Amino acid sequence: MEPGFWGNPVELIAGIDITDYKYAELGLNQALEQAKQLSELRARFLSMVCHQFRTPLNIVSFSNSLLKEEVDKRTQKKIQPLLDHIQKATEQLSLMLDDILLFSKAESAKLNFEPKPLELVQFCQDLVAQMQMIVSQKSINFVSQDSSLTAYIDKKLLEPILKNLLDNAIKYSPSNQEISLELSCQNEKLIFQVKDRGIGILVEDQQRIFEPFYRGSNIDRIPGTGLGLSILKTLVDLHHGQVSVESEVDAGTMFTVILPLIKSEFTCSEL
Repeated sequence: MEPGFWGNPVELIAGIDITDYKYAELGLNQALEQAKQLSELRARFLSMVCHQFRTPLNIVSFSNSLLKEEVDKRTQKKIQPLLDHIQKATEQLSLMLDDILLFSKAESAKLNFEPKPLELVQFCQDLVAQMQMIVSQKSINFVSQDSSLTAYIDKKLLEPILKNLLDNAIKYSPSNQEISLELSCQNEKLIFQVKDRGIGILVEDQQRIFEPFYRGSNIDRIPGTGLGLSILKTLVDLHHGQVSVESEVDAGTMFTVILPLIKSEFTCSEL
């Protein structure tokens, strides 16, 4: 109450027209709902395409295996390389379909974060050993500050994160250069670092490498979908973590993934 001109109290009432704000809020909610529906539609489409491609791809792969068994010694030298090319192409297509399917699931948030106790040192050792068997011509070194480290983490999400980084390091490094995976724990954070001495990433590309389908401009003819790092970023986000890159052309690259260290059971809302 304010005193009036003659000393009598006067009541002041102020009003704000929020009609425009309500319309803006309504428009924003509608746009978000449309974006969600579009994302789900795209995910269903990608999933359908992947499954439709998978059947003929499996037929080609199976037929190729049968042909290899029927090749006789007279024609083996001429036909065997062609069959090997077919097998390699089908394997590459299969990996691409796996990436697209995982991308569609991650984008539509159909991948649930389900942390369970995981002994990380043993997990990393097993993963490196598994990949080392596939690429025996390149050395993969695992280093850990701890001999044992257990945390609540989602194994099905962590595995593609580390495999993607190691795959890239292998793909873009010369055969005589060592690749390393390092595990450490600082300030209640898990730190995974994958280092290589490969072709590196251009500075202008480093700002966009986590975008879907984006590939570096210096990779020449090295095959890939451009989805791996985008999927990795989504999986790290599901862990409420961070990922960063440091790289120099022709000197190498280091990716760092930082995840929260959870030592006891919790719900996702507690993160």
